[in-house]
Amino acid sequence: MHPSGLDLGALVAGLHEERETIGRRFAQLLRSVAPEYYAIDASDFQDAGWSALSVVVDGALLAVDEGSHAGFPVELVAESVAAARNGLPWEVLDRTYHLTHQAVWESVIGVLTALRRPRPEEASLLRTVSGRLFSYFDHLTSNAGRVYAQAEREQDGRRDDRIRGLVVQVLDGGSVPEVELGYRLGRTHVAVVAWGSDDARATLSAVARELATDALIVPAGEDLTWAWFAVDEVATEAALRSALDAAPTGRFALGAPAAGAPGFVTGHQQARQAASVWARKLTAPTGSALGYVDIAFRAVALDNEATARTFAEHELRPLQAAGARTAELTDTVTAYSRSGLNTRLTAKALGIAERTVRYRLDRLEALLGPGFRTRLPELVLAIALADSLTVQQRSRNPREV
Repeated sequence: MHPSGLDLGALVAGLHEERETIGRRFAQLLRSVAPEYYAIDASDFQDAGWSALSVVVDGALLAVDEGSHAGFPVELVAESVAAARNGLPWEVLDRTYHLTHQAVWESVIGVLTALRRPRPEEASLLRTVSGRLFSYFDHLTSNAGRVYAQAEREQDGRRDDRIRGLVVQVLDGGSVPEVELGYRLGRTHVAVVAWGSDDARATLSAVARELATDALIVPAGEDLTWAWFAVDEVATEAALRSALDAAPTGRFALGAPAAGAPGFVTGHQQARQAASVWARKLTAPTGSALGYVDIAFRAVALDNEATARTFAEHELRPLQAAGARTAELTDTVTAYSRSGLNTRLTAKALGIAERTVRYRLDRLEALLGPGFRTRLPELVLAIALADSLTVQQRSRNPREV
């Protein structure tokens, strides 16, 4: 059974008489259920909100009467944009639509009860009105959600641009108010340069929460994010690196821990140098994170790859005469240098007998000359550079190696 035009017309007329009551009921519900709405005291938001209320109520009454609804009113667009701009969570704005729906529905019940229609007619009328109201408010919330999301993205973009501008000022040696930056510069921090994942920013934010530490995270390009993490006895550089190393996607280059505004700058420079070495495929980390401390001297020496290659080839050319044993000799040079020229410690590091180490040192002396020990720093650097250049060659031309 469908409601007669007379029944529906009487209900709509009664609702129009209840219009002011609906507004007051909504205001009471809003104050008790969503006080966050009133916490936003910006005049543009409050003006837009109360203008939107009358439009929503009028639209609801029209939907009840005609069973249809128009587009998304400009007043509701203004409210959604103002909410996003003033930081009101979408969940609170969404709740206001549900509360308006509730206020209208309570009036529908009151007016229908006063009409005293037969039970079957009343039930039929309720079904019709319920469907029309649900369709109307679903239309409003879906459109409001889209407008809010777009406004929030634009607001975030403007905020990111502002923060990025402040960060650039600090990196250029300028001074900025920490309250505007949203991050205290006086602590010890670790800078991070992240790329290679759409979720890099989300990953960095999650790590900051996991370590319970402050972080400044700034989008720096389409596929680039800069970040600074405050580190201490609990949120250490090692803990930060471990958390980032376990990230399923993305690459995270870390600077060394450094203090104050100068450390903010130098740490960022270090992170960028580490990122450059990685991006140029001059190293092959096993995880998702790479620390500047791991490649510090390579970052400097590999600034010019052609020069580095020339240097490595010059220093290591005499070792090529060893043929297949060149690799074990270069490993011995590195271990011998790191052990402080101690043959016992060198043997332990390589897992071989000490006499084997002495044999290899004799071989190195024959190939490099009796004074090769005085040139160990150059040789170790040349070996490291050659390794990096080999990693790069393999990644670019795997069939040639």
